[in-house]
Amino acid sequence: MYTFVNERMTFCSESASKIVARPLAKSGTAPGKVQRGVSVAFYVIAIVSLSAFAVVIHTATPAPTTRYIIVYAKQWSYSPSVITVNQGDTVYITLVSLDVSHGLYIEGYNLGTDLVLAALGSNQTTFHFVATMSGVFIFRCDIPCGFGHAFMTGVLQVDPNNDFVTAGFLAVLVALLSSAYFVMEASSTAAG
Repeated sequence: MYTFVNERMTFCSESASKIVARPLAKSGTAPGKVQRGVSVAFYVIAIVSLSAFAVVIHTATPAPTTRYIIVYAKQWSYSPSVITVNQGDTVYITLVSLDVSHGLYIEGYNLGTDLVLAALGSNQTTFHFVATMSGVFIFRCDIPCGFGHAFMTGVLQVDPNNDFVTAGFLAVLVALLSSAYFVMEASSTAAG
């Protein structure tokens, strides 16, 4: 096989009687070199972009912390009725009754506390837990406290820890980019 490259064309001779002319890339270099240059540039840009993305996401996700929340209970509501924490936070909830005995039970976490005024001699009690599951959870009064007891609810919103999601996303993206790089290398090696 005979190959000749000039400024604009690649001439290949598979036999003495047949000559095939192929145009070169616009830069005037052989096609394999252009593909390798593009793939390396693409790979470098992808790594820099992923690094920047990881820094932005990592700084946007706060580290787990300890949260102290006071929830005031009165017939037939909680204040605040929405509690927002991050996954991994240690949460201390102090339940304060403003009128009669109340409870606070968090569905999904299957935990809570009861505040029976006569038995405790105090109008407040505290319990704590680690917010291990992300999602939206209903909390409700679990001590009958009058006519509107069934409607005495609130919401615990546990925002996800984005570090795990980011790590998974980055791992998949790097695997895809690496695969694309090796496929491009293999095809340029086969062509050249």
